[in-house]
Amino acid sequence: RIVDPAIADAALDTIADAIRTQPLGEIPWVLAQVLLDRTVISVTDEQIRSAMRISLLEMKQAVEPAGAVALAALLSPAFAAVREAGVVGHDGTRRPLRNVAAIICGGNFDPEELVRVVRSCN
Repeated sequence: RIVDPAIADAALDTIADAIRTQPLGEIPWVLAQVLLDRTVISVTDEQIRSAMRISLLEMKQAVEPAGAVALAALLSPAFAAVREAGVVGHDGTRRPLRNVAAIICGGNFDPEELVRVVRSCN
């Protein structure tokens, strides 16, 4: 959501309803631009569902869609490209990507949606 303040108020249509956020506001937006890494990876609902399946079947953890977003990003082609190219630092220079951590959590999901996600594994 912080990529473009001009569209920050736009409604998100996503299965990851827990991260449908309100806009940051002017002061937090300025701080985010200064303090946060400029690399942002967006994922689709299908990538989120795939990450939920992997989490459930490989890691034996059932997570809500919002909790699977970080894993979906790490599994995405966009992250592979970032890993190859490195990231742009605050000073504008490119540096190698070294350490990455992902928090995968949350059990607030619709059981019927989880069943649909598992069934779509075929």
